[in-house]
Amino acid sequence: MRHDHLSDKGKAGKSIPERIYVRASKLLALLAGILTLSAGAGHAAGARPGGVAGAQPEVRISVGPLGYTVPGVLPSLYAYALTELYYIDATHLLFVFNRHGLIRRDNSCPLPDAEQRVVRAVVLELPTGKVIRQADWNLYDLTNYLWSLNDGSFLMRRCMKLERVDAALTPKPLIATAGKIDDITFAPDRSLMSVEEEPPPAMPSAKARLHTTPPPLRPISVQFIGLQPLRVVARTRVQTPGDIPLMNSGILAPLPGKSSHWMYTLFPFAGPPRRLVSVTSFCRPQTVPLAQAIFLSMLCPNSQTLEYDGYNLQGGHMWRMAFDPMHLLPQYLLSRDGSLFGIETLHLTRPISGIGSLTKDDVDSQVLDIFSTSTGRPMGELRFTPVYTAGGNADFSPDGTRVAILRNGVIEIYRISDLRP
Repeated sequence: MRHDHLSDKGKAGKSIPERIYVRASKLLALLAGILTLSAGAGHAAGARPGGVAGAQPEVRISVGPLGYTVPGVLPSLYAYALTELYYIDATHLLFVFNRHGLIRRDNSCPLPDAEQRVVRAVVLELPTGKVIRQADWNLYDLTNYLWSLNDGSFLMRRCMKLERVDAALTPKPLIATAGKIDDITFAPDRSLMSVEEEPPPAMPSAKARLHTTPPPLRPISVQFIGLQPLRVVARTRVQTPGDIPLMNSGILAPLPGKSSHWMYTLFPFAGPPRRLVSVTSFCRPQTVPLAQAIFLSMLCPNSQTLEYDGYNLQGGHMWRMAFDPMHLLPQYLLSRDGSLFGIETLHLTRPISGIGSLTKDDVDSQVLDIFSTSTGRPMGELRFTPVYTAGGNADFSPDGTRVAILRNGVIEIYRISDLRP
């Protein structure tokens, strides 16, 4: 991995100790199967279905004139990153969407599975909806490519490059890699990220070409990179890519114990591991950092139900929420100050066993449930279409008082206090 203007603090002996990355490797391998456990996730028990009657958006911006078209039902149900909606600051939005039409092939991405597409990025003024600036970007796959850095700028992944882009919409080089980027994970305040990179393909020897057995899996490089300023904090290797529960100080991992017990342990980048709390779950807990010192744990208290528990980094239990089985594929939306989080799910018309059998008739809407991070208290609910399984169609305002969503070709902005039950 080549870093432009990047000082390598990892060479000074701050790489992750052996015991941490071995356990982190196991964590990633086991997290790969967690998606199938999310079929029971949904909105908190007691939250009013359909949101608050009479809640009206403060702002409505039709995006059809920008060239946006609602995707077909099935494409929107695939895990494609088809749209992105973000606050830049209090008075500007960034809206990015797939642009249809002829594509001029550039062959600039050497990856064998590259699939070129063009997205249009538009900066919108609030509350008028006036177009301030727009640009077209070439991308080379259909997965997530854009993340807010919480300071009005964004990290963009294109092929084997990471770039930084702001309201000027001109990407600037940040990091170039030698192999394919598999996954990117952020700490809650976006000051730290992990980048998982596959090694570049090796040319097989003449002897190897004579054998039909596949080559052994090559370890995936993981670098933990601080963004303010840009530097390598630590590095390791794992066998399987996947989300890394990343806190500002290190990796958070539920380690298996006896029976159905798991010990949440923080593996800091410097210093010994620290045990936080023991939890009981029949499935491996899914872990979502929500704020600098708060994380969510999805647990299976028995074989039929799921619940979300909130903990702090002292191991204290903060809140518990029960979820119903008519919601699927939770995705998480965090406010910049850590005071709010949202869980975006697909609302089902019937119970299903997993995403493999999902069809357009099984989903009637996307649901965004908003909660207080410190108390777990429901703040409100919004339902909208089209349904995007990759998310990207909602964001909190920088001060956490409003939420923007994309509903039926219109960007709507709601005051969160109007959604409160």
